Amino acid sequence: MAYFVKIDGAKFSSMEELRSTLWELYKDKMSQDEFEKFVKEHVEEIK
Repeated sequence: MAYFVKIDGAKFSSMEELRSTLWELYKDKMSQDEFEKFVKEHVEEIK
């Protein structure tokens, strides 16, 4: 069974991939703690 995570319409195959990819986009806009909170509040698991 495939496992994906989705945030803001973008799908990733793992939480690690999501975090590493999106952190590059958000690192100038928020702190690491704010980013982690954002991810926890907005991520959607797709099974």
